[in-house]
Amino acid sequence: MDILKNTRIILLVFLLSFLLVSFLYAEEIKVFSSIDKEQITMADEVTFSLDVYGIKNPPEPKMPFLADFMVLYSNTEKRVKIVEGEYTIYTVFYFELTPLKEGLLTIGPASFEYEGKKYKSRPLEVIVEASSWLYEKDGEQPSHDIEGHELFVELSVDKNEVYLHEQVTLIFRFFHHRGQVEKIQYLPPGTRDFMKKELVKERHFKEEKEGSWYTVTELKEALFPIRTGKIIITPAIIQCYQTYKENGSYVIKKRELRSKEIEIKVKLPPFLEQPVNFKGAIGSFDFSVAAWPRVLKVFEPVNIEMKLSGFGNIESINMPQFALSKDFKVYEKSNEIESASMGDKFYGEKVFRTVLIPQKPGKQFLPEISFSFFNPEENCYREIKPEPIAIEVAVLSREEQKFKERENIVKPDIGKKIQIYSRDINFIKEEIEVYPSIERIFYKAGSFCLINGGALIFLLGLYFYQRRKEKLKINNKAFRCKDAYKKFKKRMLTLRKLLERGELKFFYINLNEIMQEYLADKFNVSKVGLNKVSINEMLKNENIPGEILAKVKDYFELCEGVIFAEDEISGEDSIQLFEDVEKIFKELEKIYK
Repeated sequence: MDILKNTRIILLVFLLSFLLVSFLYAEEIKVFSSIDKEQITMADEVTFSLDVYGIKNPPEPKMPFLADFMVLYSNTEKRVKIVEGEYTIYTVFYFELTPLKEGLLTIGPASFEYEGKKYKSRPLEVIVEASSWLYEKDGEQPSHDIEGHELFVELSVDKNEVYLHEQVTLIFRFFHHRGQVEKIQYLPPGTRDFMKKELVKERHFKEEKEGSWYTVTELKEALFPIRTGKIIITPAIIQCYQTYKENGSYVIKKRELRSKEIEIKVKLPPFLEQPVNFKGAIGSFDFSVAAWPRVLKVFEPVNIEMKLSGFGNIESINMPQFALSKDFKVYEKSNEIESASMGDKFYGEKVFRTVLIPQKPGKQFLPEISFSFFNPEENCYREIKPEPIAIEVAVLSREEQKFKERENIVKPDIGKKIQIYSRDINFIKEEIEVYPSIERIFYKAGSFCLINGGALIFLLGLYFYQRRKEKLKINNKAFRCKDAYKKFKKRMLTLRKLLERGELKFFYINLNEIMQEYLADKFNVSKVGLNKVSINEMLKNENIPGEILAKVKDYFELCEGVIFAEDEISGEDSIQLFEDVEKIFKELEKIYK
């Protein structure tokens, strides 16, 4: 009990320490918004950026602020910001926007909720002016309202009267002739009373209509009605922007193209001459049956495989039923299905697998299996009956017969009587084994001690690290001196990137600041007012070797010459200077470590 109590105390201390450290080092949540342009035309686009600091995975911002804009593109990415060697990871949400009207438009504020608090950005204003192109507001949208710049849609089906579960091919076509069409949004028709299967993802071709050639985008779907009566397929809608030239100027017009609705009449197949085993399959199918092994013993399994293939909604068809017989027991195993489009029709293959267990010896025929369907093209029923399959079932051996005779024997076991009534494919245990219970004390396990011991070591290490850090902060001189070279190395890494990008002006400005900051921290003085003269005197008083003193003085003079006198210096000389500064300040650190 003492060990368990101590373990709980250790876990509680670990949890409290983790929460305390998380609270102390939690970053403040900040939200910033910006745009790349403050003045645009109706033909331009503006990028709105939302930067979120202090949250690893912020939620998506709410978008009620985009009433006067259309979102063309949006994206989210992680960024890293480096300030004085310190790295900050933040999230940026991008929105590529295009204006829908002219004037002074407002973007924002964007907002989101995190841990019960609401955060939002400041609103931003954009001036939108008219461009050399003309912009027309929405008006009536007939199918052929611009002479020479036709734009229209068509929605059709291959048949308007079908049987329940019979395929209907739905065809959507978008026609456009001349001009440019952009920012297309497709709203598919309503087909909630159908099962849908995609036939062709998307097809593009040219077609002549009324003496003009059109570019056509075509989509096809296979629909299977799931109820009878009249079913309405609601219109398909295309929203887009059309650009064309009129009277010497370009015109951009927002269009909404709407197809006509379609009425489908769905009926049941005729009851006359309907087979007894008909279960609603509509289409054109093939059906076959295979069995193995053909020679076996009583109570051994026979595998049956029924393969159904053809055109129709094959996924909705269930396994054909056997003619029940007391000579066999039936056990369903599994089904497999494969489907694909073949032209304008939906084709599939479905395999039903089952197991039969013969109950007596001799030559026997498997139970009769048949499949019926209604073929709408021939307007009649079809029934497929495969040839009967014969199997040879051998008698049991004498030992197997003795085992069979034991099935009605009553056996006592652990104060209970178990009677075996019959033997099936699922084996029933006759002997019940009793296993001794094993008591296992979890806190004596090696893994338990290892995990908790590791947690304790981590807590002790964290405690001594924080204690040492606090002592250094109290002794400001020692803290600055010890931390000086670490900060120097971090900032030199950032400086190397400026050098690689060829930004030599910023390279020398930052190099001058880095050397000043290192010497100020090393000797516990203020960085303000440090120059080559004061630095030279300070290093002389600290008995720095003359060679190092001269080189440090040269470095500062070279930086000031480039910064203030704009002396020209090559990239190769800058690289050599970078390496020399690293080397000399490393020697300086060894002296005053």
